[in-house]
Amino acid sequence: MLLAPRKLAFLVFASLAVVVSGCGSNNSGKINGKWKLVSAPGFDEQAKMMEAFKAYVYFEFKEDGTVTVGAGFTDPTMQEMIAKSGEKTSMSGKYKLLNGDDVEFSGLNDPKKGGGLFGKGDQSRLKIQIDGDNMTITGTDGTGKLTRLKADAAPAETPKVVETPKPGNPPKKK
Repeated sequence: MLLAPRKLAFLVFASLAVVVSGCGSNNSGKINGKWKLVSAPGFDEQAKMMEAFKAYVYFEFKEDGTVTVGAGFTDPTMQEMIAKSGEKTSMSGKYKLLNGDDVEFSGLNDPKKGGGLFGKGDQSRLKIQIDGDNMTITGTDGTGKLTRLKADAAPAETPKVVETPKPGNPPKKK
């Protein structure tokens, strides 16, 4: 009788060990942040067009498992113009870190195009490798390259306007 509970305890322990050892993602702690898409299959023409508008495609991974894919702008005037137009420039979904380099995406579907961002369905599993500030996403359609976007630098200090007094008029005291 004592042997049966020991076997059960061993099986439970062994099962937990397998589950715990198999759940390690290579991307844990590295994927969070904003990434700029540099290259992807079929992206060259779109990239050229976006560069003309001082725009780029980004992926933003948040700790809560949310991913946003959208268009960012390097020109504040263009960014303001697009914001005023009310055009939607991003879409959000979910991501889940799996074992190794595997990452599962869901909710990034576009009903107009009949599928998701990474394939025909709503859910896709891709391989993501991160080396410092470089990310490689590999799927059935090929490989995409991204670079980490650094946090926006502090805006340059606004130059102070210095009034030059007109001859005969002393400068105004403030």
